[in-house]
Amino acid sequence: LNKHDRVFVKGWVERFLEKNGRFVKNGILKLVVEQRKEKFRQLPLFKCIANFHTDKGKFIARGEEYGIKQSVGIALDRVKRQIIKRKEK
Repeated sequence: LNKHDRVFVKGWVERFLEKNGRFVKNGILKLVVEQRKEKFRQLPLFKCIANFHTDKGKFIARGEEYGIKQSVGIALDRVKRQIIKRKEK
């Protein structure tokens, strides 16, 4: 990962935690990002696994896409949808 991608992902995670902080009081978000060898138009395939352990439960999602921003975005979006479902119960 280059520095620009790290800064972007860090900002995205901070915004995600701010938005979901009202529902989740304390928790730990762990992102595992793995670069695969496949490429499409010189853009590598990334796999991102998001583990969000909170006082409201455990939320786990996976995103796999060409480009790190897209894979992290998919994983965090899927976690967000799980949180919304839990709120509605």
